[in-house]
Amino acid sequence: MKEFIGEEKEEELIEMTEEELAFLKEREEFFKNEEKKAHLYDEIEKDKSIANDKLYQHAKKANYDSYGVYIKLHHKTAKDIPSKRKDKCQMVCKALAADILRKSPQDKYRFDIEKIHYVAERIGKAINIEDMDGNTIDECVVDHTKALQVMNDRVMQIYEVKNPTEYIKNMRKVLKNMMPQKGRTTEYQNFYNSVQNVAYLDPNDEHIAGKLIEANFNLMRHLEGYTKGKKSVRFHDDGKERFDNSLDVLSVMANGTKGVNDLANSLVERINTVRKTKPGDKYHVDLASYGPKRAEEAKQRRDEQLNKGKIQTIKK
Repeated sequence: MKEFIGEEKEEELIEMTEEELAFLKEREEFFKNEEKKAHLYDEIEKDKSIANDKLYQHAKKANYDSYGVYIKLHHKTAKDIPSKRKDKCQMVCKALAADILRKSPQDKYRFDIEKIHYVAERIGKAINIEDMDGNTIDECVVDHTKALQVMNDRVMQIYEVKNPTEYIKNMRKVLKNMMPQKGRTTEYQNFYNSVQNVAYLDPNDEHIAGKLIEANFNLMRHLEGYTKGKKSVRFHDDGKERFDNSLDVLSVMANGTKGVNDLANSLVERINTVRKTKPGDKYHVDLASYGPKRAEEAKQRRDEQLNKGKIQTIKK
């Protein structure tokens, strides 16, 4: 297992803030003083689920909360608040991302700064933090409780579903006709699983409103994660179909929730900007053209082509 600070990490660490670097160095020194360090790291490589649990218990015994320390680092006193709005938003999102990972059964045992940065970017998009007023952002920078409250309020405002029965029905229809996840990238698998988490909900559940809000928030984070870097035209058929499926899902979300429409329009605008297209161009994206019906028709075409290929192979 590689050291947290080492030659292979130097280039990456240059891009970190001084506080992040100091924190990682502090954490490395902590583990250097633990006689079980090498043993624990070896076990992590062999069996992550068992080793992570032991590592967590070991750190807990030493009263060392990695994510907790990181969160504290990203909440400043008023005099330390950076002047640039972008920097403030990043600080808030990083603290929120650390809080989410800290509570995640899969992530809470391993401190991963790269994942914090990745999740933070997704959170910023999913709650549309750039649209928040400056005073609220300043409050979130200095107060983690306030940041959590603001995030929860915005998630509820954006992702509440108008008609749960119709929404889940449409999401199930898209899921049924989506490209499969097997053998695909982690980003696509996470996105696919998030669609499943919405589609498999029971519309008659007495707690369905809250469950849909949470599932939609996670779905948008993973949809953003999958589409990042893929906004240019996809010329490979499989890649194009998967990207189109993400727009089918986005269409359902935009039409079925109270606040996703603005986020959806922003994402579509970025796609068309990257593609340098205008309405009427071949590769211009119009979200009105996507949704359950398009997904079903695309699946039918794929099946017809597949069956046609099988018949031709038999004739040969």
